[in-house]
Amino acid sequence: MDIEGDVFGKIYEYFLGNFAMAEGRRGGEFFTPTSLVKLIVEIIEPFQGRIFDPACGSGGMFVQSARFVEKHQKNPSDEISIYGQEKVAENVRL
Repeated sequence: MDIEGDVFGKIYEYFLGNFAMAEGRRGGEFFTPTSLVKLIVEIIEPFQGRIFDPACGSGGMFVQSARFVEKHQKNPSDEISIYGQEKVAENVRL
């Protein structure tokens, strides 16, 4: 009851990260750790505009970009739009 924010998102990222580590890399596919995605977002500073992730997988770049915008007291829905593509059909459903 003390958890703040997107609880389901945090749980999802935790389990996805652990599953990806256990599963290993297959066919060049891998889960980018949340800490690395956060670093990339801090470097690109997506304050506004379009965000395109050509290998979006589970959408971590989009989630972290939205959190970045929120952290700067803006509404992500008003400031950014997201676009991505994914080659794995199962990931598209995510």
